[in-house]
Amino acid sequence: MTREYAFAKKVTEEQTEQILKEGNELEKARKVEIVNDGMALDVTVEETDDFQVVMERLVNIVARLTGGNTFSFTRHIYHD
Repeated sequence: MTREYAFAKKVTEEQTEQILKEGNELEKARKVEIVNDGMALDVTVEETDDFQVVMERLVNIVARLTGGNTFSFTRHIYHD
């Protein structure tokens, strides 16, 4: 299952690289992507219950690497 989150401010290429590096190293994260030209974060996990632990870490990672940028849930993305 994938969820998309919109950033409050666009992330830079350098921030994107760091967020992806750290986000994709998270144990329960299947895939972390930055999309929409740096304006959104797509997070994929195996089990719905994994979102809580992954998102708790991603909130901290994004805030640290971007100087306090935040993001909010926008939609579920369903895969066949």
